Amino acid sequence: MDTHTYKDFPILLPINECKARYLEKIRNMLADGYQDYNNLTVARLDLRFPATDESDDFLKRDEALSFERWKKGTIKRFIRAIELEMAKQECEKRAKGKRVHRCKVRYAWARERNHSHNDHYHFALVLNKDRFYCWGKFENVECGDGLYNIIVRAWAKAIGLCNNQAMGLVHIPDNSIYYLHGRPESSERAEQEYKDIFYRLSYLAKKRTKRRNEGFRCFGSSTK
Repeated sequence: MDTHTYKDFPILLPINECKARYLEKIRNMLADGYQDYNNLTVARLDLRFPATDESDDFLKRDEALSFERWKKGTIKRFIRAIELEMAKQECEKRAKGKRVHRCKVRYAWARERNHSHNDHYHFALVLNKDRFYCWGKFENVECGDGLYNIIVRAWAKAIGLCNNQAMGLVHIPDNSIYYLHGRPESSERAEQEYKDIFYRLSYLAKKRTKRRNEGFRCFGSSTK
């Protein structure tokens, strides 16, 4: 079986089926993370909009004003909502005398649409492992402080739904949590972890199913 690579790192698809610029953004995003923290948690998730029909009168729906409102600025609202949720969590724990590790949100995302009417997002979050090392409990979405519950509440805010409605729109794929213990050059273990992470995230850089020329970005990351 052929091994596809980008700068000697394995990637999921042939390089001509990927955007090299997106792959480089992913590398830079990971580098920003391990420059900040000794150990990283990398979380993969998918974000979807509610199922709708083009003939629906969106102005009459309770859960959102319009389909366009859902789409414009969605990711910016989502990231901001995550940051606010984390800041609130930090304040509450410190008020109780608990130690809380700081965590800057780093991310990469791809907007795609295959056969459905609605877009969906493939998302990767890079976080301080000392703060978040797993998804947490998949319940108590209204006030739970695990990573999954934080993401559901943030997505609900981003698209104008209540928390319970947003639960079914946040999909956690198989093998969704990865760890990076140190810089990739620091040990054989860290190098292999980095390769595994980059291979998985290279999927975000694929060209197919990205709808361009529609007035919306197809890819973004926390790296400017």
